[in-house]
Parts: sequence; structure tokens; C-alpha cells
Amino acid sequence: MENLNINDTSSGGRNHADSASLSPDEKLELCLIGTMLTDKSVRFKAMQECFASLWRPSQQVEIAAIAGNRFLFQFFHWWDMERIFQAGPWTFDNHMLVLKKLAIGDEPLAVKLDEVEMWV
Repeated sequence: MENLNINDTSSGGRNHADSASLSPDEKLELCLIGTMLTDKSVRFKAMQECFASLWRPSQQVEIAAIAGNRFLFQFFHWWDMERIFQAGPWTFDNHMLVLKKLAIGDEPLAVKLDEVEMWV
């Protein structure tokens, strides 16, 4: 967990040594956008700690609350992002986390988050 870097805001506390080598497009391709399927507000700090202990990325991940129950998950290695995305679905506090990969040109607040792929 020593390489884990989780911040409350999208701009604070970035590790510039790791992210400086990535172009803006590369950073975007390493992002997941997500929301919790609940009308209640999410305990953000508790959610960060929960996913940090579950995910344990090899590089780092920054989680930012961007609006309501919508969150941006910035990874710094494609392997970490893909592993987390494929290993879902994830839940926190009995609420499903809907995740989607961001693509170049996607507006994080406009991305439709209404389906989750799962095995039954």
C-alpha cells in the first residue's frame, strides 16, 4: 500500500514524478468514471479506504469526487485499471459501483452510467 495515493480532490497531491511522463490523452485513457447506485450520499473517505484495501494497485490511484455520487478513478498503469475494471462489479456499503472507461472526448459528467456487466 506504500504506492497508493488517494486524494480528496482531482488537483491536490498529485505525484508529478509519475504523472509527468503521461500526456493528457494517456491520463484520460487510464481513468474510470463511476457512480454508486444509491440516492444517499456516499461516505467518500470511507469509500476511498475500502477500495484502497481491496484493489491494492501496483502503481497508484487517485480517487476524486466530481459531483454527487460520481467519482473519477485515475490510475497510473493500464494493468491496474484493467484489472480493477474486469474484476468488478464492486460494491461499497451495500451499493453497487457502476464503472465505465473514459475515452478521449468524453465529458465525465455526461457519461451514461446505467449498466453493469456481471455473471449470474
